Amino acid sequence: MIMGSWGVGNTVGGPSMAEDDQHKFVVIHFDLRIAGFSDRVGLYIRLAAAMEGFFQEVVDEYHRDGVGEEAQKEYEKYFKGHILTFKHARKDMEQKVEDAFKSASGRSRGEACLSGDIAKLMEMFQSSMLSYWEFDPHKILKERQKIQDKAMQQVRDNGGKLALKMLDKDELLKKTKDEIARRSGLVMGSKRVPVFIFDEAHRLPTLIDDEDCLKTLLDSFLVLTKQDRLCHVIQCTSDAFYMLWLRAINVSQHSKIITIDDATYEETEKFWHDCLLASTISKTQSPGLLKFKLPEFDVVWDFFGGRFAYITDFVAEFINAQGEINPYNSSSFVHSYTLLNLFLTHQSFDTYSSLPESIDFTVDMDPEVLLSVCVQILRNKYNSKDPQKIRGSINYFDSCALYGTEHVNALVKSRILNINWTEPVGDRLSDDRPQLSPECIYRPQLQPMSRVVEKAMEVVLASPALAEVKARAKERFPEIVGDYNGVNISSEIKVTPNVGKSSNTNESTDSEKSFNSTKSN
Repeated sequence: MIMGSWGVGNTVGGPSMAEDDQHKFVVIHFDLRIAGFSDRVGLYIRLAAAMEGFFQEVVDEYHRDGVGEEAQKEYEKYFKGHILTFKHARKDMEQKVEDAFKSASGRSRGEACLSGDIAKLMEMFQSSMLSYWEFDPHKILKERQKIQDKAMQQVRDNGGKLALKMLDKDELLKKTKDEIARRSGLVMGSKRVPVFIFDEAHRLPTLIDDEDCLKTLLDSFLVLTKQDRLCHVIQCTSDAFYMLWLRAINVSQHSKIITIDDATYEETEKFWHDCLLASTISKTQSPGLLKFKLPEFDVVWDFFGGRFAYITDFVAEFINAQGEINPYNSSSFVHSYTLLNLFLTHQSFDTYSSLPESIDFTVDMDPEVLLSVCVQILRNKYNSKDPQKIRGSINYFDSCALYGTEHVNALVKSRILNINWTEPVGDRLSDDRPQLSPECIYRPQLQPMSRVVEKAMEVVLASPALAEVKARAKERFPEIVGDYNGVNISSEIKVTPNVGKSSNTNESTDSEKSFNSTKSN
């Protein structure tokens, strides 16, 4: 299970990793944002079509790898039955649905496909996959080689002796074997592993409102992966609470959680200079002017961190505005700033969740808790060794004990904070990790959904309009809130000065100073 905040690339990372080595994997991709199904029938048909496509691709892939015509016939003959199995399963389900509509008994579409049908389909796939892994195309070569060796022996024994004396026997046999292999086309490609990828996997409970059906599906995948090791299943999600739903149906303990976070400072800087600017601003009509107006990379990093999606959106907005925009005016910052103010000034705010009600956290927002959490996160950030390169974070379970689990979960559900249940992949590669000891235990961390949200926290906490909320929060959590007043930012969001216009030079200089002072603060 690949988890991460919105925009870090967790939902596109799975397909890209699987497709990177095309000789090892066949990707069976389900993007649940545009799933193409919304009930058991649709799921059954979609799975059957995907399984049919897998075995068809196995045949086609060998053909693309240069397998000869004679060998291709062997593949088609061997896999034809598997392809037809899933094709007929799909057609039979479509016919059952059509018959249900025509039936006088008034059967519904949902009754045409039950959890047992899903289990039967997965059992057929298990059987086909076992057969696929047992299939050894090299046996064909060995059998044919035995036939050819026997024929050559007959030639030597029954009239070919005179001809063989005129040629080197070993050389002739070698050439004959090579010719047989070339003509037979049995230069085999390696077998490929099917990889089921579910993007936005937390939408499954909404699409299939049948817990037994989903339990059957996920249990089948457990058999295929953990027991028989026939395939891989990757679930990509940006919902931190999806793991709790998997735990409710006793599946999460069999899953490996991989957390993806923002790119590092060095990776982002390379992306900024070598990829993004080279493919966008450098190709505009006046790249020199835009680059002159463009903020320095450190300013961009301070706002957006290593979130490539946000940085790309900002550059697109910057180009469209002819350079008359800075990170404070970007849509991502304005959205985060507005969201924080809404939750700090409203006692309740409905938020959509795709998870079932048993896992849902629909509670009223507590502004004092939100403000205290923001202060605690920012204090931890600026007390760290390198506040420029990290995002502030606090321990999830400690926060639940202090503020109440329902209030902390409400902040996560509202997409203000995110939970890292496991250590992000990039952090695992760090040389600064402690040696094997209790300190190595990773404790789930709460952190802002993005660096933009963190920046918005700094701005919002400096607002005089929240004096009353601050006073109440300080009364409830005096040791945490204290006298923290956020980052002192000028009352108006400054726009990068337009050097192309004949405006007052002193005013432009003041604007630049104000913008630069924001970063230093």
